[in-house]
Amino acid sequence: SPSLLEELESLIPYLAVVHVSDASESPAAEQRRRRIGDGHLPLALLVNTLHAKGFDGEFELELMGEDLEVADYFELIKGERNAFQNLWHQVGAAT
Repeated sequence: SPSLLEELESLIPYLAVVHVSDASESPAAEQRRRRIGDGHLPLALLVNTLHAKGFDGEFELELMGEDLEVADYFELIKGERNAFQNLWHQVGAAT
């Protein structure tokens, strides 16, 4: 929503690390995290907003969740890293 993006923009000077994960729905009592790109969160919009508004901190991939915990960890890391790199290129943030 526009108000979320405006609030996010106001927080950028205070952010050092942004945790990134995808989910099948907005967070509730139980987090239903998914692989990046397999969920319904507007990650490209959020990452683009952070980049466009001057965020120069780190991104940390959140590899937690029922579906992720049963995956081969090394394959999960490799896949999520590639998915985030694709997302980063998609928003034009690559240098």
